[in-house]
Amino acid sequence: MLLLATLNKVLARGITKLLAGMLIVMLFSIVAEILLREMASINFDWVIELNRILFVWIAYLGAACGFAHCTHIRVEFLYEKLSQPFRKGLDLVIHFLNLSFFIVLSNFGYDMIHFGRSNVFATMKISYMWLYLPICLFGIFSILFTFENIWKTLHGKEAA
Repeated sequence: MLLLATLNKVLARGITKLLAGMLIVMLFSIVAEILLREMASINFDWVIELNRILFVWIAYLGAACGFAHCTHIRVEFLYEKLSQPFRKGLDLVIHFLNLSFFIVLSNFGYDMIHFGRSNVFATMKISYMWLYLPICLFGIFSILFTFENIWKTLHGKEAA
């Protein structure tokens, strides 16, 4: 389990750095496109498509980071009122429900990647696969993170 914890820690750090880079690219491309459009009447249509792809990547990879740190939504007020054994049981139920959702999501994401391979964006001429890939990656990464969180819950350790 130490191997999985180490892998997840490295993966979460890598995702965080990738997210920061994507946000910087997104910010500069939008600002540059606006300035060029307003000052020089130059319009880059591909910036809109690039930022759509980056937004999807940021959303899904950011959600995976949330699951890495076990920060999914729950009602803390009610959760804190439960006894410790009941909390542990509820946590396990939530983790297994999440796990089943991630398995289904990664499977459908994989199918969407194959569907999108034959379609291309109009201005960038790249495959729609790049728009659907983060869905599958989110499922796979979240499965890994959830396995670690299940192990931590079973062994009485603080999740993430």
